[in-house]
Amino acid sequence: NGEQAAEGKGSIVMGDPWNSLVWLTRQGIALKAGDFVSTGTMTGLTPAAAGDGFEAKFSTIGSVAVAFTG
Repeated sequence: NGEQAAEGKGSIVMGDPWNSLVWLTRQGIALKAGDFVSTGTMTGLTPAAAGDGFEAKFSTIGSVAVAFTG
């Protein structure tokens, strides 16, 4: 809605998001083609209501936006 709600860094996830994949392999978990790994939130949760709009900006891959309608 035009104001910054949160900010985070990838280093919040085990020092580097790639470390979560290393952890999986050390647990004996093998990934297959098409598998999806989510590292979770790096910013905490922000409540949303009808009419709210959000844009997430990622420094190296671009941005994504969503609008909630009621």
